[in-house]
Amino acid sequence: MSIVQATSAADAADAPARSRRRGGGSRLARRRRRAGILLSLPAVIVVVALLGIPIGQAIYYSMTTWDGISSTWIGPS
Repeated sequence: MSIVQATSAADAADAPARSRRRGGGSRLARRRRRAGILLSLPAVIVVVALLGIPIGQAIYYSMTTWDGISSTWIGPS
């Protein structure tokens, strides 16, 4: 016999429905979630900048003939 037993549709229908609260929980939980997002936002911005700027420059340099002083656009050829 298996440890996990299957429930029938009738058993599931007889179970009391859980009430869903709107608003995402208590006021304290919402404030903590908002504080967590706001406190992590500067770190996310720094990571995106440190990764995005070099990736953008690499794409730009690959689309130009760049000799260190001037560049000529050659496009994705």
